[in-house]
Amino acid sequence: MNKFAKILTSWWMCLLVLGGLTALRVSDPVPVETLRLNWFDYIMSTEPVHSDQIVLLEIGETTLQNTGYPINRSVLGNYVIETFNSGGFVLGINTTFANPSNPTDDEFLSSVFPYGGVVLSQMPSIKGLDSKAPHVGTGTIGGDALPYLYNYPGIVTNLEIFEDNAFGVGVAVAPNDVDGKVRQVPVSINVNDKIYPSFALEMLRNLTGEPSYQVFVNELGIEAFRIPPYDKIITDSNGRVYIDYKYHFDSYELGKDTLPDLSGKAVIMGVSAEGIVPQVNTPYGAKLPHEIQANILQTMLDGTVISRPSLVLLAEIISSLVLGLLLVLIVYRSPLVVQIPLVASLTLGSYVLSVYSYDSYKVLIDASFPLLSLWVIFTQASFNNFYRQFRLRQQISKQFSTYLSPKLVKQLQKNPEMLQLGGETKQMTYLFCDIRGFTPISEQYKTDPQGLTHLINRFLTPMTDIIIQKDGMIDKYMGDCIMAVWNAPLDIENQEHKAVYSALYMLTDLKDLNEELTEEGLLPINIGIGINTGEAVVGNMGSDQRFDYSVLGDPVNLGARLEGQSKSYGVELVVSENTKQGIDDDRLTWILLDKLIVKGKKEPVNIYTVFDIPVYKHTVRDIEDAWDAYVKGEWDKSINIYSKITFSPLEDYSKIMVSRCKKMKQLNPSDWEGIWEATTK
Repeated sequence: MNKFAKILTSWWMCLLVLGGLTALRVSDPVPVETLRLNWFDYIMSTEPVHSDQIVLLEIGETTLQNTGYPINRSVLGNYVIETFNSGGFVLGINTTFANPSNPTDDEFLSSVFPYGGVVLSQMPSIKGLDSKAPHVGTGTIGGDALPYLYNYPGIVTNLEIFEDNAFGVGVAVAPNDVDGKVRQVPVSINVNDKIYPSFALEMLRNLTGEPSYQVFVNELGIEAFRIPPYDKIITDSNGRVYIDYKYHFDSYELGKDTLPDLSGKAVIMGVSAEGIVPQVNTPYGAKLPHEIQANILQTMLDGTVISRPSLVLLAEIISSLVLGLLLVLIVYRSPLVVQIPLVASLTLGSYVLSVYSYDSYKVLIDASFPLLSLWVIFTQASFNNFYRQFRLRQQISKQFSTYLSPKLVKQLQKNPEMLQLGGETKQMTYLFCDIRGFTPISEQYKTDPQGLTHLINRFLTPMTDIIIQKDGMIDKYMGDCIMAVWNAPLDIENQEHKAVYSALYMLTDLKDLNEELTEEGLLPINIGIGINTGEAVVGNMGSDQRFDYSVLGDPVNLGARLEGQSKSYGVELVVSENTKQGIDDDRLTWILLDKLIVKGKKEPVNIYTVFDIPVYKHTVRDIEDAWDAYVKGEWDKSINIYSKITFSPLEDYSKIMVSRCKKMKQLNPSDWEGIWEATTK
């Protein structure tokens, strides 16, 4: 389970999710397309705008009451005459006269078409119906447009008598999007390898009186349509335009309302009587077919046709990919206080860009999927980050809870970035504590190994508690030896001070433990402690299978050597000068023990022992005088002073120095500089 969780929360899983989202956008399944279309509906929604160029004539309930259904074509012819008499410039009839009625009525209706500019509608058909040649010519510029246009097997045409007298004939096509709503319409379609204009395009052409229209083609497909003197109608690669549904039109019911002055108006006639013509589902409610055509025409008339160029899709995919990669990088390398404003800025920026491009240029840019991708990646990366932090806190707790104070563990868990598991060089203080004469003690437990373990634990527990209370880290236990470090993994103020006081308190607590052991008839425990300060490497060390957070370096080795030398000098605590220099505490009394070259080293180091108990000033002075004489080679004087030291913690040390002075007196070296080279560890 842990392996599976590790895989799911790895950084490359975010990249995999990003790649999956990119592939999803490229494949563009229905849910993704629906999301995009709904986003466009949102940014295109606006307050209604009144059109003063187009008027709707409704064949409504009252109309049918007067004429009956199907409507009498002679009566309809009179309505057409009335429209032109009211000043109507171009009349589009959004209904198809595919079947004959009374010949006289058909002839009359067709005869009134030349009174003005009448545009008839055709209907696309999924059946392979025959169609005659388009009513108007088409000029293609840049290549063949047919492969890119929407293809229909056939169209439903009007009776020949009507189409011959009409000024224009266009296909009233309004295909649904994947969600069943009409948003985009083809400006032209392909039927039997012929280009047929849409009803709205023919209305626009008749408004200009132009004999034909142009189709612009590039390497990506259809680019635009144009009817001079109007600007290009920019389309997608399949020749589609988006309908701007913001327009509101004046409408009048035939046979009921008195027609106003229609001078210069484009008029579209359609059936509005309930139950006759099905309404069209749009993003902004149901609309009648002739309302759809009116909106298409008005969109073209405004010259600000809504477009979505093919390059926009490529830009959206690339930007989503780049932003996703950037986000993954930032989430993994920055704190939450940086991530949230960044994601908020990217969200706001995407929204503003999408809205601005539409409001200013009528270019549709999809912000929905990039935003969805952005938040999916952010959620994934944030979860990954949270999980990594959670696992790291668990690891910290598991690795350090028994080696650090709870205060420091909480600091690490709160700020895990402070822990350099990979290794770093730091100035640290190292303490080594070992039991002296462990062999005799272990012999007491030859038949009771569990008892020996219990004894060691009785010793290690209070010693460990003191180190942890003083903000030290237990690096490791080596049998009866303790290795502790200060200033790792967290920076610790007064590290030297805390290390030395830890040693002093350990010695105090050991006295209490020894009293208990003596009462129990057991041998007391004697220890030696060595402390040094210096730069070393700290971090996870070991193999891929097993590792520990530990320190490595020459100052560490010196600390271990000083612990070993404590026995050689008859004291319990040996501290290097490096550690002493970092402590300013008048409560402590420092005694210089020697200028020593430890085994395996070449450079001498001043070593000290230290007390936090009262020490007579004359004792300190005597020790200093004895040491001065020792360095000068005044052996007798040094022997005489060391022999008189009565301070019990230094009695053994004084005897050792007396013995050494007697030996040096016999040797009487000529190059003596007061430096002693140790022969044991």
